[in-house]
Amino acid sequence: MKLKYNNNHKLHVIVRDIDWEPHGGKEVDLPQALVIPITYAELNDEETLRQAITHYLSDSYGCVANGYELGWKKKDEV
Repeated sequence: MKLKYNNNHKLHVIVRDIDWEPHGGKEVDLPQALVIPITYAELNDEETLRQAITHYLSDSYGCVANGYELGWKKKDEV
């Protein structure tokens, strides 16, 4: 399930080198890199940003991400 995109999303974050936790011990084919929208409000602090990304990944793919690396793009570069 993809989260709804709205006008508050002005930035995109590149989430790469995602370390997925297999769901139920089963290996599934999950992306290793994604570009996801974020809001400026989510940039208030690192913990808020990490929570937003973790929730997005879990809601979108049904698996937990144990870790990942971040990169940035402006809206018009996506």
